[in-house]
Amino acid sequence: MADQQRHKEKLWSDIERYLQDRMSAEERQAFETEINANPELKAELTLHHSLHTILGNPVERKYRTTLLQTSSQWHERNPVSRPRWTLPVRAFISIAAVLLVVIMITTWYDRESSTDVFAQHFEPYTMILTERAIGDTAQTSKLLSQAIAQYHSGRFESAANTFTQLRNAGMDEVTIQFYEAVSLLGSGNHAEATPRFQDLLERPDHLLKEQSRWYLGLALWQGGKTEEAMNVFQSIKPGEYQYVKAEKIAALRN
Repeated sequence: MADQQRHKEKLWSDIERYLQDRMSAEERQAFETEINANPELKAELTLHHSLHTILGNPVERKYRTTLLQTSSQWHERNPVSRPRWTLPVRAFISIAAVLLVVIMITTWYDRESSTDVFAQHFEPYTMILTERAIGDTAQTSKLLSQAIAQYHSGRFESAANTFTQLRNAGMDEVTIQFYEAVSLLGSGNHAEATPRFQDLLERPDHLLKEQSRWYLGLALWQGGKTEEAMNVFQSIKPGEYQYVKAEKIAALRN
């Protein structure tokens, strides 16, 4: 039992390090190989990634990390050689930790009409960027390749940072800013994502304008600005990107 618990705690730690891009290149490659070969690990990674989306901001991530660390420290102080009565205590602590997370989510997300619109409807937009060499320096080509890989693997916080570096390096294209904003939103940073999408909507006509409007609505909703989000969703016209979903969300106002 103790070995299983230690294995699970190490697994959680590895997944968190992977999602936060804190693994070395060698560790990441080995971990991704294991993910592809282990369906259970892939399922666990998907669960943690969902938690990163729902509990996206730094305060909430710190809370979750504290729970995991507390669990780990408790087990270190209570090894398997302790009397049998410690087993129910372990179960109680696990249940209590889950209940605390549920209470935290309920408290922080108990907003008017909060049907978890963001959690239900956020999906990263299909990656249309490709690695390019023509016209780019070796450094920007490397950064672009890195940003695409991070985006594909769901490491949105790292992807956002890399896309920002590309913008600062002079690649201030619509596509770069768009994927930077989507990555910010995916990492829970709606405060920075919102003005990025607003800026994209003010730019001259481009192919990602409809998509920017949809994601702006999600960013406003994630930030608790449900009325502003509703106005954005209602402004999406028939035939435009995600019109059907936007219409259903807007109907919640009635």
